[in-house]
Amino acid sequence: MTVRRGLCLGAAASVFAAAGWARAQPDDSFVPRAPPQADACETSPERPLLPEHLARLPKNYFVVGAALERFGENFAGKSQADNLLYGVAAMWRIKSFGPHILIMTKPSTDNYQNSRFLAGAGLRGMFNVPGLTEFSYGVGTHIEARLEDHYWLAFATPAELGATIWRRGSWNIDLFLGVRRAMAGQLINHFLIDPNGIDNENAQDELYRARHEDAWKGFIRLVFSRRID
Repeated sequence: MTVRRGLCLGAAASVFAAAGWARAQPDDSFVPRAPPQADACETSPERPLLPEHLARLPKNYFVVGAALERFGENFAGKSQADNLLYGVAAMWRIKSFGPHILIMTKPSTDNYQNSRFLAGAGLRGMFNVPGLTEFSYGVGTHIEARLEDHYWLAFATPAELGATIWRRGSWNIDLFLGVRRAMAGQLINHFLIDPNGIDNENAQDELYRARHEDAWKGFIRLVFSRRID
């Protein structure tokens, strides 16, 4: 019995010693994990950028540019420079809508009595067609002083269709096609503004024709503009 008890105690001591030695050895199977990487888009001072055509535009911004408009009944033929208006267009883009203003003129190199001035305002709604471009539909009004014809006219634009035909960064070229109708008009009859048109009978006949017989006019406008965020 004594021998057997001694053997049992010796075996137990060996087991405890082996277990203690195993706990003291380093565990090579444990590999510490690296701390989680922070999002580069949040911490990097230079955030990665998407291509410009995929980048999301701000909801509200201004668009300002130079405008060129072709007016009249005939869009071909000689003396096309006589039927061109030059000016400035500006729009405040609010999400999918854009209130806008337009100031244009046809300057005369001879004297201001042969000039023509136009000022108007309107509202557009924009929508994007994936894979194509951005389109717009707009309405508006404008008033036009035709010193060369000795009268002024007020127009309403019930339909204006537009499309972005070129875009590079913040620069755009937009094309607009539309129709407008003369709603009101009178002879200028002011000596300081139009000394050649005082009670002009030919101008009165032309005004009647412009208001009643030929009230509807088409137009095409090209706007080279830049977005201002």
